[in-house]
Amino acid sequence: MTRIALPEMMKRNYSERLATGSIAAGGTLGMLIPPSIILVLYGVLTEQFVKTLFVAALIPGVLAVSLHILTILILVRRNPSLAEPGEREHWIESWRALRNGWTAVALMVVVTGGIYAGVFSVNESAAVGAFLAFLIALFRGRLNLRSFWQALQETAATTSMIYLMTIGASIFTYAVTISGLPEIIVNGIRDTGLPGVWVVILLMVMYLVLGSIFETISSMVITIPFVFPLILSYGYDPIWWGIMTVMVIEIGMISPPIGMNVFVMKAMLPRTSLTTIYAGVAPFILADVVRLALLIAFPALSLFLVDLFNLPR
Repeated sequence: MTRIALPEMMKRNYSERLATGSIAAGGTLGMLIPPSIILVLYGVLTEQFVKTLFVAALIPGVLAVSLHILTILILVRRNPSLAEPGEREHWIESWRALRNGWTAVALMVVVTGGIYAGVFSVNESAAVGAFLAFLIALFRGRLNLRSFWQALQETAATTSMIYLMTIGASIFTYAVTISGLPEIIVNGIRDTGLPGVWVVILLMVMYLVLGSIFETISSMVITIPFVFPLILSYGYDPIWWGIMTVMVIEIGMISPPIGMNVFVMKAMLPRTSLTTIYAGVAPFILADVVRLALLIAFPALSLFLVDLFNLPR
């Protein structure tokens, strides 16, 4: 999305801070919106129904998107220079643009529709989307040997960069796992004797730190065996806790001092400072903290649909 969205936003004189912040923060939303691989993993690790987790994630997912939109509206209302309005186009021009871009719409429908219809998995949809995009560019005459080679080079560079970061995070995760640090932290929280809500808040802080340092799946795998029994001992709902876990790991992906999404974006934008990106994501982190507080105060936000449809749990 950095490759696609950022140039268009900068072309329209958006603030670099707002542009990078919205892309980095928006990149975390897919972890919660079904079909989420992280929710599937949580369901496997804790023996919970994945379908129930998906339904429970719907309202928190809508809430997350709504709060991000509200954040952008507040920022732009306070400082209109962050996203100056462009020239208003006649509806005929909008229709012409939509008609000319029907292939992009069709590509999006095939990829997302195939996932939700169960035709192919998330990874398979990426392969299908790449192949269809190749065919569209080929038939439109927009693809030649030079542009194809350039696309391969950029893809290889981006992929290798992400793998390098993931490998580094995995090595660090392995070292921390051997040290027993997660178990020590969880046992320390349990031994404080604090009320359940404070235990939840302390665990949220722990996941924020882990999410900003570890690779997402690793942070869940190494902590669930210690955290899950602790949460159940306080009488909390395991479905609710699954949604909370995914949400707080989301925030960790854009939180200082590391934040995987921020560093991936920085690697793609060498001329953009980390300070600019972190300043851009700061309002969205605040919005996500508000979302966490709402879900802690009102667990029914994530359990309402589960109870309404009487799903197993």
